[in-house]
Order: sequence, then C-alpha cells, then structure tokens
Amino acid sequence: MLAKLSEHSEFFVSAERCRRLAIGCRICGNEQSYENKKKNIVI
Repeated sequence: MLAKLSEHSEFFVSAERCRRLAIGCRICGNEQSYENKKKNIVI
C-alpha cells in the first residue's frame, strides 16, 4: 500500500512539473508574439 502511495505521489509530482512547464512555455510564447507585434508596430 505504501509503495503504491509513493508511486502515486511520484506521478503527481511529475504531472505538476509538466503542467508548470507547459504554463511557462505558453507564457514565453505569448511574450515572444507580444515582442514581435511591438516590433511590427514600430516598423
């Protein structure tokens, strides 16, 4: 039972890490496109 529980928490930790990474990527992507729009406006 304890081994199963640790496997379960291990899964949650990796899932959370993956989710944060995905959110970070999305934010970076938004900033990138924002920068591009700003450059286009300046030009």
